[in-house]
Amino acid sequence: MMTDCPPNADMWPIIPLAASRGHDVRAKAGLVPNWVVDPGTVTSTVMVLAADPDRRAHEADRARGWALEHSWEVLAPVWVRELADAAETGSR
Repeated sequence: MMTDCPPNADMWPIIPLAASRGHDVRAKAGLVPNWVVDPGTVTSTVMVLAADPDRRAHEADRARGWALEHSWEVLAPVWVRELADAAETGSR
């Protein structure tokens, strides 16, 4: 479960929790948006998952698949290739 605020839904396979924009929090880098989730939403989502083992298994498989697709073993060759190309381009 994760808030549906950006970029969560676009980045990860989440069970979205509806969030509303709260006040911004001041940080060294500037203002950081604060998102608010109703505690009842969290509770009801947990209760739905607790009552549905098939849904839990589906969500676990979905998260596990994402983790495998984005593992270091899968992505390291991509990063190495990109960095090698950048180094080669930069040395010209």
